[in-house]
Amino acid sequence: MNIAATVSPNSEYKRSEVSTLFITCCVRFKKNEAQKKSLKDYSAKMIRLGFVLALCVCGSLAYNIGYDLEAMDREWSRGVPGTAGTGGSGNSDCKKDMWIIWDNSWSVGRSSFVDKVRPFLKSLISSPQLNVGPDGTHIGILTFSTQAQTRVLLELGEMQSPEALNNYLDSLEYDQISGDGTRTGMALKIADEKFSVSSPGNYRPDVTDVVLIFTDGEPIRRRGEDIFGEKYRSSRYGEGLLAKDRAQSLREKDVTVVGLAVGTEATLSRFRDDIKEWTTEGKYFETNKDSLQSIMNELISASCIDPGECGCSGTITANVFAAQGGKAVINWEVPTLKCASGRQAVIKSTEVQPPGVSPPAEFGVGQHRVTYTYGYLRGTKVVKQQCPIEIDVAACECPGVVRVNGELDGGSNTASVSWTIPKPNCPASLRSVSPPETRNGNGRYPIGKYDVIYNYEHSSASGSFSLNCPVKITIKGQLCGGVGFGPSQVCCCGTVHERKANYDCCGPKYYDTRIQRCADFYTLVNN
Repeated sequence: MNIAATVSPNSEYKRSEVSTLFITCCVRFKKNEAQKKSLKDYSAKMIRLGFVLALCVCGSLAYNIGYDLEAMDREWSRGVPGTAGTGGSGNSDCKKDMWIIWDNSWSVGRSSFVDKVRPFLKSLISSPQLNVGPDGTHIGILTFSTQAQTRVLLELGEMQSPEALNNYLDSLEYDQISGDGTRTGMALKIADEKFSVSSPGNYRPDVTDVVLIFTDGEPIRRRGEDIFGEKYRSSRYGEGLLAKDRAQSLREKDVTVVGLAVGTEATLSRFRDDIKEWTTEGKYFETNKDSLQSIMNELISASCIDPGECGCSGTITANVFAAQGGKAVINWEVPTLKCASGRQAVIKSTEVQPPGVSPPAEFGVGQHRVTYTYGYLRGTKVVKQQCPIEIDVAACECPGVVRVNGELDGGSNTASVSWTIPKPNCPASLRSVSPPETRNGNGRYPIGKYDVIYNYEHSSASGSFSLNCPVKITIKGQLCGGVGFGPSQVCCCGTVHERKANYDCCGPKYYDTRIQRCADFYTLVNN
């Protein structure tokens, strides 16, 4: 970038045969965007320093300068004017189809129209960030005031360069487009009809749509003007209701609606809530007529960041069970992208890994991942975002074989045993127990081995299956006369006696070995 300032004396300067003094300061630089502001400030300071040096060396000079430095500073700080190429006005990724809905009611006023509103719109269109151009953002302009003055001034894309658009704005006369009404609802109705299908898919099918509404007052319909339906007949509220409905229709078609309310606090308080309701969430701005330029960057960002940063709608996991050695049928919702701006992402490509997998699908025991990779449009670029689905199929199993061991009770031919009822590690309902009398986990059994089976059923969206959880019971012991006896007892010919030292069996009797003869029955001590 070359910036030159030339100072020429208006009167003859006589010293050392020099008749004319030119002082030229050139500043050349190529820096990235982040350094532009500091370099511009530095360049301006260098130019001024050159002037001061010239005055110091040469004395009093009369000069004029062809470029106003303060104006230059202002232009640089705004990032305008810009030059349009085939893509747009700068390096911005912004690429939108945008209708500017422009309030030209009498409340705007001729002086504000000439000195503030029109210059603001020209700066907006010239902004490199908005990127107006044949392959960048396309603009349509719609004005509203009275019904007769509410109309399309320029069709979308009719003029595609900032220069042509700004020349057109310069050609407009306030009296040609202004009026004493504010047909906001009618203007939004026209925009709603222009963007007749979901965004994108209207003027350029692959470019997302924006409506920017610029107004300084509440909707007003004059007597005798069209009401566009009985619902909107109210002279006080009808036009506002029409605006609300048409703005909602635009938003439901994924059109970004950006609102700029202009006025004093007293005037804004009368329609602030209305315009907030019309606009896309987070896309409402307000300012006064003297501060329009200050809102420029926010307004452009709100219009251009669409869909903006997008991420997966959430982490999708599926934790399910399958029978050991079996498979589970998993169904899932295909993940979607959720964008920070609240808008719907424009998907340009979708890849799925493993290839060809789609819900529902079978998965064996183990951990699996299905990954959806979306290429979505962010400005003019396609950005990729992966959305994984984590699937964990666990084996539904019993806790192992429950083993129960028991000994015959003394004097009885059965043993009493109990156990913890086995339950599977997955949600399941008990269907049956075999034998049924063991449902509560206890029973009496003679000597031998026995099986108890608890039958369960697991049922879920991924399928149903049954499984058996076994209990194995082993009863040990000895029988004496048909009843059990333990290690502290002896069996004498079918009779059970408590074991004593120096005693032995004598037939069914228990005798004292020290006397070497069977004890009489009445002298036998059994306890």
